[in-house]
Amino acid sequence: MLWSTMRMEMRLNQLKTELELLTKSSTASTGSSSETIAGSPSSSTGVTTSSSGTTNSCSLEKLLQDQFKNVPIEIKINQPNKQTSINSTVATSEDPEAPLSDGELSSCSEANKTGIYRVKINVNTTERVLCDAEFEKGGWVVIQHRFNGSVDFYRKWTEYENGFGKLSGEFWLGNEKITKLTAEKPREIAFVMEDFDDVKAIAKYNAFQMGSKLEKYSLKSLGSISGNVGDSLSRNVGSKFSTHDMDNDKSSSHCAQLYRGGWWYDDCHLANLNGKYLKGSTSEYATSMCWSSFKGFHYSLKTSRIMVRF
Repeated sequence: MLWSTMRMEMRLNQLKTELELLTKSSTASTGSSSETIAGSPSSSTGVTTSSSGTTNSCSLEKLLQDQFKNVPIEIKINQPNKQTSINSTVATSEDPEAPLSDGELSSCSEANKTGIYRVKINVNTTERVLCDAEFEKGGWVVIQHRFNGSVDFYRKWTEYENGFGKLSGEFWLGNEKITKLTAEKPREIAFVMEDFDDVKAIAKYNAFQMGSKLEKYSLKSLGSISGNVGDSLSRNVGSKFSTHDMDNDKSSSHCAQLYRGGWWYDDCHLANLNGKYLKGSTSEYATSMCWSSFKGFHYSLKTSRIMVRF
C-alpha cells in the first residue's frame, strides 16, 4: 500500500523558515547574552541562541517535539492497481468475441449452446460465426442480428460484402460468407422478429440460396414459407443485392438510397430488415426495419435475427 501524509509540508516549511532566521540571527549576534528570535511566521516559539551563536539543542528538540505533536496528519490509502500477470491463467474479463470452443465445428448443429464458434463453412474456409442452439433445436448460423440500433446498417457494398459489427452485438455476417453457406445446396432460413410489445413473429423458408459475387449476391431461391406471419420476401426472389453505392434493383429509383438499407430490393420491397432503427411507430414510410405483413410500413421493429440452418 502507498501511504502518504498531507498538510505536514506546510508546517515543516514554517519550521524551516524559523531555523533559517535563527541561524542568520545567531551569526549576526556578537553579544554574550541570549536573545529571542522575532519576526518569524511563528514568533512565540521561544527559540534562543547561546552566547557562542549556536542553537540551543535542548530547546530546538523540545520545539520539534511540541510542534509535531500537534501537526494534523491525514493518511490516504491508495488501492494498488489491479494488474494481471502475463502468465496468469485467470482473465480479468471475458472476451465476448472469443470462440466457446478451441476446436473447429463442421456445422452449428454440433454446438451444444448458443455462442461463437469456429465453423468450417466450406472445404477451404473456417469462420467465426454465432451459432444459435436454442431456436427450433438449434443448428443455425446467425447472419444478421439487430436489437438496439447501436450499429448503422446504411453501409457500402464492400461492407455488406465483408460484414460489419460484432458477433457479440449487432452485425451483418457478410455476403461472401453467407453465399458460402448455401453454395452446396439451398438451406432453411428463419426471420425471427419482435415488436416493442414483445410480440414475436417468425417467417421460415425451406430453400434459401444466395448467389455468388459475380451474381451480385442475388436472392436465388427461398422455397415455401411457414411460421406465424405473412410472406414479405418471396416477391424479391431473383433480385440482386443493392446498397446505397451499388444500385442493382429493378426500380427506376434507387431503392437502397430511398429506403436507407442494404437488401434484395426489386421495385422496391415488402421487407426492409436492414433499414433504419426507429423504435416503433414512425411517420416515415418503409425506411425502417420492417416486415410489412407483420406491422406494416410505418413501424420499426425492436429486434431482428436472420439465421441459416447449417
